[in-house]
Formats: sequence, structure tokens, C-alpha cells
Amino acid sequence: MKVQSLSFAIALFILIPLAAAKGVVVAGHEVSYLVLLPGAITAFFLVFFGIIMIKDALWDRVKIAAPRIHKHDSLKMHLLSFRFPALWRKSKIQSKDDGQDPVKYLRKLDELELQMSVLDEKQSYDELMHIIRNFFSELLGLEYAFTFDELDKELRGSHRSTVFFSDNFSELCYHKETLTKMELNTLILEMRKVIDHLYPLATAEYEAKKKQYLKKGWFSSLHDHLYESRKARDVIKREKSLERRARLLVEQEEVRKRIAEIEAEEKVLDSSLQEGFATMQQVEAMLRKGMMLKKGQEAKAILLYKDMYKAFQQLPTSEKEQLQDGILRFCRKWFYSKGHMNSSIQQCTGGA
Repeated sequence: MKVQSLSFAIALFILIPLAAAKGVVVAGHEVSYLVLLPGAITAFFLVFFGIIMIKDALWDRVKIAAPRIHKHDSLKMHLLSFRFPALWRKSKIQSKDDGQDPVKYLRKLDELELQMSVLDEKQSYDELMHIIRNFFSELLGLEYAFTFDELDKELRGSHRSTVFFSDNFSELCYHKETLTKMELNTLILEMRKVIDHLYPLATAEYEAKKKQYLKKGWFSSLHDHLYESRKARDVIKREKSLERRARLLVEQEEVRKRIAEIEAEEKVLDSSLQEGFATMQQVEAMLRKGMMLKKGQEAKAILLYKDMYKAFQQLPTSEKEQLQDGILRFCRKWFYSKGHMNSSIQQCTGGA
């Protein structure tokens, strides 16, 4: 700041003598430049600040007529937008300054249409909703999780010509978690109409390029690539599913064998008890069965203990001693409460 002030003072020190030395003839009288200098400076600042005020006034009016204009645009473009606001809005939508890339969304819609042949309805619906939400979030400045009502309100406020999309969108999707393939294709077509309406030049250029790619078979090769990739993933999933199913079948077979063994042991046990003799293996089988019972099967445990008690009494003393620990664990699991045997088992076994 001091340097600028010093430079200005030096400039005045040099210019004032020069201005005083020469003059200009006004109405037949010679007038010094020094006398005209204040008026010239005043006129310069009046013009300068007048231009700034006019520019600010035009900018305020332009913001109302074309709210998408950015401040870094030139004054010429401001004046054009003030004179032709509709034309300006159309050209600005074509610009990349608003952050929109219509080609990106057109390409995503094309890719989704190709993938729909191998995706189910739910996956296709989720992908399409993701594209739609991203597009309108960028276009209208909405949150990603906007509602149908918010979308309709914004479109009616700033893009009335695209309200048809929100109407069809809400009609197709209202109270639906997913759509059929036909409804999804209809919604994709509506989305293309919106992009084509907002970005006609970009859409036309993209469609022209797409036709060239179609002639070269690019889309066909892309479709084949996507299909083969999806097919390979499906094969891997199917193989893993078959492996899991095979393991389950083996486990189920083992369970069935174990159940058959237990049922056979029960039959032998029943016949042995009826004939009045039992073996240590039969008591051990009953213990295993009792320990496998789940919570809530106390009644079965009581009946099992009753049979176990009868069989236990028929065993010799040496075998009884070997089975005592197992029977004690069984009783602790089912019948002991705060150190005392349940009264119901006492009734069944006579206090054993």
C-alpha cells in the first residue's frame, strides 16, 4: 500500500508541471490542462462506477430470469441471457459448467438394458433407481433419497416440460418394491425422453456415435462380454451351491443313521426291560438320549429316567459304579433345583 501511494505521488509530481505547461483553447481562451484534470478524473470515475452499477443491476435481473447462470460468465453472456432468457437456459443446460454429464447417464441406461437379460427384476429395478436418483440429484440439487413429491415439486418449479416423467414415475413405482421387465423398459424410455429434452445436442451426438458402434458390433460384443461374465459367475455360484447341498446331504444321512441306531437301541431296551434283564450298554444309550434332549422336554426326561432306573437296578454292582457319574450328570441337568431333586421324578422313581 505504501509503495502504491508513493508511486501515485511521484506520478502527480511529474504530470502536474507538464499539465501546467500546456493548455487547450476553450471558447477562444487558453485553459491549462491542470484546470481540466479534476473534471477529467471526476468524469472517469463517474463512468467507471456507472458501468459497475449497470452490471450489478443486470446481474440481479438475470438471476431471476436464468437462475443457472454462473458469476464467472462474461458480461456479454449476461446481457444475452437478460435479453433471451429461454435461449440462455437452453444453451446453459448444454454446457458442462452445471456439472451434468448426460452421456454418462445415457451410457448407463444402455448398459442396464443389456444387463437386464441376465439380471432379475429386483436387481434391474435397484440399478435403475440408482441411475435416476443420481441424475436428478445432480440436476435439481436434491438429496439422493428424495421422494416422488419432492421430485414433482422441483420439476414443476424449474423444468415444467419434464413433469411428464414424475407423473409416469410415480404411477409406475407407487406402492411397488419392484417392477416387471416391461415396466422397467417403459421407465428407461421415459428417462431417455427427459435427457433428450434437456440435452438435445448431447443426446443427438451420443446416438450418432452409438450407431457407428453398432455398425462395428461394439454393443454386440459388450452384450456378449456381459452375458459370458454373468454366465461364469452363475456357474461358480451353482457349483458352490451343489457343494453345500452335497455336504448337507451327507450330514442328513449321518443324522438319519444315528436316529436309526437310537431307535434300534430303544427297541432292544424295551424288549430287555419287558423280559426283566438289561445291560450296561442299554443304560448308556438311555443316558446319551437323555443328554440330547432339549429344554422344554422335561416330561420325556422323566419317563426316560424311569426306564433308566429300572434297568440300572438290574445291573451288577461293578457296572452300577461305572454308570454313577453319567447318571449324576443327567440328574443335575434335568431334576436338581437348588440342590434338591424335583418332586415329580421322586414320584416316578419312588424317591431314587
